[in-house]
Amino acid sequence: RTFAREHARRGGSSEILVLSETNADSDLIVHHCVPETRSQRFSHPAVSWLREHASRFDAICAHGLWQAPSAVTWLALRRRDPQYFVFAHGMLDRWFRGAYPLKHAGKQLYWLGLERNVVQDARGVIFTTKAECYASQGTFWPSGFRALVCPIGVALPDHDRAKSLDRFHEIYPELRLKPYLLFLGRLHPTKGLDLLLRAWRSCRPPMTLVVAGPEEDRAYAVKLHRLATDLEVRFTGLLSGDLKWGAIYGADALVLPSYQENFGVAAVEALASGVPVLLSTSVNIADQVVCAGAGLSAEPTATGIENMITRWLAERSEKMRAAARACYMAHYQASTNIEQLLKLIREYVR
Repeated sequence: RTFAREHARRGGSSEILVLSETNADSDLIVHHCVPETRSQRFSHPAVSWLREHASRFDAICAHGLWQAPSAVTWLALRRRDPQYFVFAHGMLDRWFRGAYPLKHAGKQLYWLGLERNVVQDARGVIFTTKAECYASQGTFWPSGFRALVCPIGVALPDHDRAKSLDRFHEIYPELRLKPYLLFLGRLHPTKGLDLLLRAWRSCRPPMTLVVAGPEEDRAYAVKLHRLATDLEVRFTGLLSGDLKWGAIYGADALVLPSYQENFGVAAVEALASGVPVLLSTSVNIADQVVCAGAGLSAEPTATGIENMITRWLAERSEKMRAAARACYMAHYQASTNIEQLLKLIREYVR
């Protein structure tokens, strides 16, 4: 949706086809084609809609794999000249092959039956970083698709800083005067929160750890709360709107210790807000962040994360905060990256 808005600012026209119930955006053209069943891998209404309207568009982008958008796009366009691209969004990362071998075996079968056709017939599969592109090589057999790299970006926050901070401190007054590190994301095993909490117990920094995000796995959430026993850790649940931005603005740094992370939108939002980021090396933007002086990175182990936090406590400065904002402006502005995406699409569309 961010790219659709940026495209519109340049005089272009974009429409969004969604396969779930979402809130309407008054400034965007959004079509809802909700699947008739609970399965998220197919939607007859979406296939019909795309077949009928595909000729109106210069190009079509399908977001993600293993779910309805990619299958719908291929089924609707396979007998035509398919002017479509697929955003992988980290879903071809070979890390998952080792972490979830049974799931990988099932996906390999699905790949042979459908998904390889989706990527092979596409004009290209778009990866957001070179690291993501490299991590996709050899994950599934056979491969054989055109890999393209184009960074994505996020829009500058349009929330009032003072208002957002006041709203956050109104709900969490104990954090008004306390320094804290912020984790912002799903409470999911891939996010490495278990590593972070073990590291926190070992180094016990003189600050609070704020864990903000929805539970996706109840058993895993229980494990996290157990690991946080007697630690200076605050679980807030999902934060959105002013509360989310207030949490970001007030943080000393954002920490993302993921075992695997394609891009890390929360990290880029922090950079846009002038907040340094502490990343595992498995976050695909980590090298760029470190080179810019906008944060630190470490191997996704409890010891690695502990050493990173200890080092950050010794090195944190206003210079790093300024570098965070500069890193965002140089690499992750949606207004800049939309130009790269449009150039790439024009190059490969007939």
